[in-house]
Amino acid sequence: MASIRKIFLDSRINSTGTSSDFTTQLPQEIATRRTQGLVLGQFSIANVFTTVMSGYNDILYYRLDGNTMQNAIIAGQNDKLYYIMWSNDTRGTRYYIATLNQGTYTMAQFAAELQRVLRIEYPWVTVTANGTQIVYDGNSPSGPGQPVANEAQLTIPSYADLTNSAWKSRNWFGPPYDNTNSDAVNGSFAQSFSGSDASAWSTEVTLPTVNVSWNVARNMSPGAYDGAGFAAALQAALSFTSIVNGTVTCEYLEDSGRIRVVSSKPILIYDPALLDDERWQNSVWYNPQFARVGTPLQPGRLNAANGMCWAPQVPSQDFISYQIDISGLREVYVHCSLSDHHTITSSGMRDVIGVIQLDQSWGSVVVWRPMGGLADQDVIPLRDGILPDNIRMYLTDAFGVPIPLGASYVYACLAIVDIDTTGT
Repeated sequence: MASIRKIFLDSRINSTGTSSDFTTQLPQEIATRRTQGLVLGQFSIANVFTTVMSGYNDILYYRLDGNTMQNAIIAGQNDKLYYIMWSNDTRGTRYYIATLNQGTYTMAQFAAELQRVLRIEYPWVTVTANGTQIVYDGNSPSGPGQPVANEAQLTIPSYADLTNSAWKSRNWFGPPYDNTNSDAVNGSFAQSFSGSDASAWSTEVTLPTVNVSWNVARNMSPGAYDGAGFAAALQAALSFTSIVNGTVTCEYLEDSGRIRVVSSKPILIYDPALLDDERWQNSVWYNPQFARVGTPLQPGRLNAANGMCWAPQVPSQDFISYQIDISGLREVYVHCSLSDHHTITSSGMRDVIGVIQLDQSWGSVVVWRPMGGLADQDVIPLRDGILPDNIRMYLTDAFGVPIPLGASYVYACLAIVDIDTTGT
């Protein structure tokens, strides 16, 4: 076998996948020694990254407020009661999801509706209202002064527990449900009971409230934008005439680099740091008080545009965003299967072999080479043996999110260099 010292990779040649994630089949075996290491010797990529890119940062997540429906249960929004019941008959512990009737309720009516659905399985239990409290009694004595004939201990899990995937996996053994889309009314109850305390209890209850409001995920048009152009694209994404009547305008404030939003309905553009948090998604995005419109939220692949333009987290009809960021992608992280986990980034990625600064104008080719000499710590050590004949390279941003390249391509040179192994 010849002594190969450089490996030239082109995403178009002997490769499978896409330009931003490709695997190359080497045409021959390459022998390596433990006195050698691997380094990214050259990397070329076209700067085709625009302000808004399809499949990367083209979805705007925001809240649109309408009216509030007090004391209401709406089918498909907050009409499910999740409960756990232990009874002293042969059933033991059971898990249920009951459907409440749609309508508006007084406290007495809400208690009666709870009693109706509980008595489907446990006909002796009673639920009554006492002011702002619900009173539950699962005991049924056989007669005055006699021991309890039937006992049913009722636990109503909190909304926070229901929407927590860890709690669900450990504690819910009943009908399957989507913890990100539970349609639960359980949030109306101030307290949860368990054990013997659950056979007779009372707790404060807030009658169900449904906001005629929407969590909206709208696509922004891909493209390279200046401030005014981005304001126009933002206005198009925030337009809500297909949801409810009203208007919204966005104006770029050149002196401050911000955008003023004026709307006939209160709007909140969500903080991008919240969007990928599971607890936030379950408690806010999928909250039964809100309807959802637009592209379904996909955890881990949000493609959020919010990082470019968001605002104080209070719904408002007239607000100014924080300073917008329309600079586009600033750097590309290059990953390689040969790194063998010898690198780590602050975001936890362990196979990065280079970071390419996109310091050329749009449409130009960015050519990267290592600056100055290489120290041993700059080189990924190799072993005595044969390199894998398939080399995968893929590109992400600083957070590990894959970046699109479209019809462009990638060129890279991997160099095998000698290293000092004295003392190893």
